[in-house]
Amino acid sequence: MQGYLYWAKAEEVPEAQAEAWLRTLPTEKRRRLTARPRDEKFWASLFAERLLLVAVQEGWGISSEHLPREVTPQGKPYFVGSRICFSLSHSGSYALAAAAECPVGADIQCRRPVEELRIAQRLFSAEEYAVLEAATDPAARERLFYRIWTCRESAGKCSGRGLWHVPSSVLDGGVLCGRYFLWENAEVTLAACGAAEVAFRLRHLKSADLGAM
Repeated sequence: MQGYLYWAKAEEVPEAQAEAWLRTLPTEKRRRLTARPRDEKFWASLFAERLLLVAVQEGWGISSEHLPREVTPQGKPYFVGSRICFSLSHSGSYALAAAAECPVGADIQCRRPVEELRIAQRLFSAEEYAVLEAATDPAARERLFYRIWTCRESAGKCSGRGLWHVPSSVLDGGVLCGRYFLWENAEVTLAACGAAEVAFRLRHLKSADLGAM
């Protein structure tokens, strides 16, 4: 099935435009964002919501602002009474939204130096840790860490249970399983997956693309 995976680098937009975007959000999400300072996290979260609106509009010809939302007991948001499923993510100033007609999970991460092996020892499977440990080049290890991390995050979001409850490896024989869509550039790594087979269409949007909706 077709899936939509839209990402953007968030930036400040004029106050009138930000207020117009906020008015399209569900009441509780609008309340939480309005209470935040206009910082990097605010803009990334707002952009993720706007990306979702564009994805749903382009994919199904309807506006997500008219689709009521609820949250599962595990914290996964969903549209009530709709076949459209979605996932949102943001990291630093980057935002990501995924949508398809089956449960999906998506994650975007700004790459920055971290203690890869220490984190992997706590959160990754034995296979994932072994493959990461075998990568001796620091740059290669960092790329591999974020590939595994974003895939695990996307799997956890897809199931609705989170990173801590991904029971098995995202690797198969040392390489990523085919269910994951993965993309990266010099600054970010992003991944997505679905509960069924999803052919994700990746688009990079800018604020001008989002303001037209």
